Amino acid sequence: MLSVRSRIAIFVFLILVILLLEWYTFAGLSHFINQLEYSQIYWLAYYFLAGLSVLSAVVFVNTAAETTAGIIKKPIANVVGGLALTLILTKLAFSAVIFAGDIYRIGHLVVYNMGAFLNDSDYTSGIMARNIHVAQVGLAVAAVPFLSFIHGITLGKYKYKIKRIKVGFDDLPKAFDGYKILQFSDMHAGSFDSLERVKKGIDKMNGEEADLILFTGDMINNMADEVKPFVSMLKSLKAKDGKYSILGNHDYGDYVAWANKEAKIENVYRLIYYQHEAGFHLLLNESVSIKKGSERIHLAGVENWGKPPFPQHGDLNKALSGINPEEFTVLMSHDPSHWDLEVIKNNKKVHLTLSGHTHGMQMGIDIPGLKWSPVKYKYPRWSGLYEELGRYLYVNNGFGFLGFPGRVGIYPEITVLELIQKS
Repeated sequence: MLSVRSRIAIFVFLILVILLLEWYTFAGLSHFINQLEYSQIYWLAYYFLAGLSVLSAVVFVNTAAETTAGIIKKPIANVVGGLALTLILTKLAFSAVIFAGDIYRIGHLVVYNMGAFLNDSDYTSGIMARNIHVAQVGLAVAAVPFLSFIHGITLGKYKYKIKRIKVGFDDLPKAFDGYKILQFSDMHAGSFDSLERVKKGIDKMNGEEADLILFTGDMINNMADEVKPFVSMLKSLKAKDGKYSILGNHDYGDYVAWANKEAKIENVYRLIYYQHEAGFHLLLNESVSIKKGSERIHLAGVENWGKPPFPQHGDLNKALSGINPEEFTVLMSHDPSHWDLEVIKNNKKVHLTLSGHTHGMQMGIDIPGLKWSPVKYKYPRWSGLYEELGRYLYVNNGFGFLGFPGRVGIYPEITVLELIQKS
């Protein structure tokens, strides 16, 4: 949970941002609204939204970080948190258009006076009034994030999408041709506010009848008991060759001020217990063999390994020990940066690595032919399938959500990867 000092700092920052945006939004709207019939009604609507922004920020700071052991999050915490961010981004979009108009107006004044100076004529100290049409354009632009984010915090965060990927290999054992691996990642159980809507995603997974189910880290936000209400649901997941999991950066409880070191360690062991209860085999820098007749593939799992400040508990060499270099290997590693920095360089070939972590930033564009999110500027391998030197990485967009309680354009993902023998 957030400390009192942290809450005060976040609250002060949010209020300053909101007040600055309100001042600029007010300036951009005033001339436009005053020209409308029944302008008083529009001003009342504006003041209502302004007050709602402040109220949402207050409630968000006081409730959004709360985690009650064994109880799912209160919907109001997610709603107000999403609403606060939605209103801020909406006003940012509007203000950006108004700011562009203001730059034009100032530029016009400078150019006019420069011409007056060169022609030795009279200067003007006035600046042209804001154009009503600029405010209209600003409102149209602002409507896009407003409607998108409202959809994201109400429907988008539980809009589960199944992505089906075929990956071909020359050296895949023949017995595993057509083998179906179902991957999901980043559950962040402490963020959920509906058991019923999560169950719809679980039911979608079971409907795939996968050979293998793999969870690639971040089952919780901070505290192990967050997943307690979902254990029976996760236990219902079935796969022919079992269910396996790894730990992500949030699973270690690094973002909580624990009373002592022992309490933090006990939290990790409690999470391991819950995963065991749910029927998952947790791989901690180790591997298992999956056999079909006389042939086999290997499944390895490392603890979290990411760029600082994320922890580097993973030991790839330990996880791959006992696997012959020529044998087919699938690796679970939570953070995709691990693939570039260690996995590709390893002497043993890891054929397919499965990661998560990025969430696709929970906002962006993910449609056939176009995929973009701001997170790509931090994680070049942020979503989907990547190939280099005959080795593949798949990055899952995540099953849950964190921070922003919604998803805009980048929906929760269930991945079904089918292994194909090329020759």
